[in-house]
Amino acid sequence: SIKLLIVLFKALLNQKTSTQIPGTITIKVNGMTCSHCETNVVNAIMSLEGSKSVSANHQSGEVIVESSNFNLLEVKEALDSYNYTVH
Repeated sequence: SIKLLIVLFKALLNQKTSTQIPGTITIKVNGMTCSHCETNVVNAIMSLEGSKSVSANHQSGEVIVESSNFNLLEVKEALDSYNYTVH
């Protein structure tokens, strides 16, 4: 049925976005306007398991994350609680 296909499709999407990747990754974050915002973003991501280092730049919107198991879904959820969005 169509409902089953929708459920399976959503499960596949969730599986894809929760992939864990070791290494250093640069992401774009919207909503940072000052150094306080940078601190919020760094603290939010550093609280996630596996985070080794994080640097944020509110002017460029770039956040560089070094992690042993980067999980984009977890990062999005952590930043969403501060009203920042990941591109």
